[in-house]
Amino acid sequence: GGSALGMDVLQVEADGTHGAWAPEDDLPWDITSNGGLDSIWLNSFARKDGSLGHRFLISAQDHSLQLLSKEGRAGWVREEALATVESIDFLSFPSASVDAAITERPSFAFAVPALFAGMQRRLIEAQAGPVAGVADHSGPAPQSADAYGTRQLMFVRTRTSKVFGLHSSDGSIIWSHFVPPATPSGVIPTIHSTFVSGHGTSPHLLVVIQDSSSYRVRALHPFTGRMREESTGDGRVLHAARLPYDMANGVQPLLVVDESMRVSVFPKTEEATILMRQHAAEVFFYLLDSSDRLISRLSGYGIAPDEDGASGCTAMLRWSMVFQHGGGSVKLATFPSDAAVHSPVRTLGDRSVMYKYINRNAIALGITKLPNDEVDGSIAVLLVDAASGRVLYTASHPDCEGPVNLLLGENWLTYQYWNSKSMQHHISISEFYANSTVSDDLLSLILSGPIDYTQRANMFDSFAPAASDLYTLSQAPCVLT
Repeated sequence: GGSALGMDVLQVEADGTHGAWAPEDDLPWDITSNGGLDSIWLNSFARKDGSLGHRFLISAQDHSLQLLSKEGRAGWVREEALATVESIDFLSFPSASVDAAITERPSFAFAVPALFAGMQRRLIEAQAGPVAGVADHSGPAPQSADAYGTRQLMFVRTRTSKVFGLHSSDGSIIWSHFVPPATPSGVIPTIHSTFVSGHGTSPHLLVVIQDSSSYRVRALHPFTGRMREESTGDGRVLHAARLPYDMANGVQPLLVVDESMRVSVFPKTEEATILMRQHAAEVFFYLLDSSDRLISRLSGYGIAPDEDGASGCTAMLRWSMVFQHGGGSVKLATFPSDAAVHSPVRTLGDRSVMYKYINRNAIALGITKLPNDEVDGSIAVLLVDAASGRVLYTASHPDCEGPVNLLLGENWLTYQYWNSKSMQHHISISEFYANSTVSDDLLSLILSGPIDYTQRANMFDSFAPAASDLYTLSQAPCVLT
């Protein structure tokens, strides 16, 4: 996968009378890791023995900048692609391997070397003084899980078609993977999204790559960056998501929707296709179209198996909304589908219980409406169920401007905007609960019994009759000074 750069050097006398070409040399260059060359600068210098040496400052397609010597040694490398980070995913390192053949009973002597090493380190820190709190690491950070789960591998997706694996402890680069163009003369592709699939000993990092007229899905080894497999498809990717269903090998298939509303699944195996068709009625997604300068369209889709008996699926439109903002903007915020919920209830001062409105399909929208001759500028905030298209909550703030920054939690929404009348930044916080409480009175508990959550009426989603009235406990605006 490597390549080489040819170097021809012409040495000319100071008076320009004659010159001589030096023998051609090859500089090793890994085009798979850095791509092609954008720019190159030659730096010639005189050695102690009077001979000439040459160094090259190279700017590559992956936005890396490095100093390369004639012997092929890189003096230094700057990964400028990390200045354009698009998204970050996390994965815990595997546990440290333990030799199963060791069956002897552990003794105190096993811990003696570690105790001496700790005492020596503390002695050095005490001699160095208070500055020892930020002591240098003697070696690379260990690539194994710790007891608290803080040592993780960060997958960084950049705008320059390059993915990095960084260590969360010290930020060091463990591996990097550059995605070259589909053809030698093609343009640099765009990384649409990345997903961590699988768990245990067989995780995958799935990278969705958009080329000019096709797309690719690459499966990388998360701890080495080595490519395992690659699949291709035609068209432009509109949506990609990981299905929450495990296959036999523990990997979760990836669903990809192209511009023709065809639904594909990766890996392209019979097991993954059957899994997608079985759960087609449970899969929903949404798309936000802001191509028009004056309006934005939010559309919700479901998928349905093909009726002709084929193995594919097609995306079907379920609902649609149009927002007229007059050249403003629409921002989105979602609650991660794999995020943990701290507690489904909140206990009040009278010991009654309020049930949090927890809806994994809810999305928050912040709409900035620009002023015109008829109306003043304002900020509108909506909470929408992405599966049914039902508006769950609305709020309007007149005489306010963007940009709007939103954060959606398990049952709360906070957003920040600019109040042009008071010339201050405001933050509004709203909490959402199902409009029901449960008393801890003994007689009430005996007569009513526990709530049956298997009934549709007691489920916290927008399809349930019990969720017809969303109860907002409080909306507290804060002023930033």
